[in-house]
Amino acid sequence: MFGRIMLPVLLSVISLGAASSCVAASSSWVEHDQASTRLIAAETGVPEEAARLKFGWHVRLAPGWKTYWRSPGDAGLPPRFDWSGSVNVESVGIAWPVPERLTAFGYDTTVYSHEVVLPLTVTLSEPGRATRVRVKVDYMVCAEICVPLAARHELLLPAGGGRDGEASALIARFDARVPPRQDELCASRESAPLWIEGVDLSDQGLGLLVRTVRGAHGLDAFVDGPETAAFGRPKRVATTAATLWALQVPVYGTLPRDLQGVPLAIVVVNGADDAIEWRGKVAEAPERTSLKSGGTGRSDALPCDRQTE
Repeated sequence: MFGRIMLPVLLSVISLGAASSCVAASSSWVEHDQASTRLIAAETGVPEEAARLKFGWHVRLAPGWKTYWRSPGDAGLPPRFDWSGSVNVESVGIAWPVPERLTAFGYDTTVYSHEVVLPLTVTLSEPGRATRVRVKVDYMVCAEICVPLAARHELLLPAGGGRDGEASALIARFDARVPPRQDELCASRESAPLWIEGVDLSDQGLGLLVRTVRGAHGLDAFVDGPETAAFGRPKRVATTAATLWALQVPVYGTLPRDLQGVPLAIVVVNGADDAIEWRGKVAEAPERTSLKSGGTGRSDALPCDRQTE
């Protein structure tokens, strides 16, 4: 919870200055040579009884520079957000568009280039009331060298409806690149163009069994887990079924068996259009089954509605 006790003060300030030109659906840009960032909102005010609002952290990168996904890979650091000082903000959820895979100088990383918006869902402590969102972001950008950067953003939304069409469209464009949660698509499992059928652990790393309906063109997997672990580029292994693909993801920094029972988020992508995210806890593969042979590990035996805990 952020700043509930300051809400009456904030409301009195906004009631005197709601028409001020400082009320906008985007903050000022914080500019560095390598990247510029700002905070944007889909709304110019808080609609009556609204409990959640859509915001976005907007990043523009200079040519050749990259910033990182939530699990950066072999090198780099993900952005860190500090929302302290916000008023009428209960929580902030961060969504992550599908990243790119970059291999450079012997390091395999997951990054964003050119431009990205991380969609944010801001849950209000007091629905329908004015809110002030403050955030300090520490993030890293890399080209031939890596540079840690920081930015502070603040955005004030008074009570009352209003929509910023440009900011709303920008947030929606990147929100569409956020992979859907597999556990929320159980009803369409059979018709889904991409599905994670199995997940297990072995001495070779993290094993995935993936079903596709459009072949395997750019099939890749990005894994987010504990900070002690890093996950490399998956190796594709042939299976006995034409629509099934086995991927073996290397694990660094910890032994694969130490990930048993640890929550993981796994994003699988196939080409530019298909992506899906699996979340759950993974068990060790049974001794006599193998994803390589088209067999299954323990995790895929779970019903669809039990893949999250």
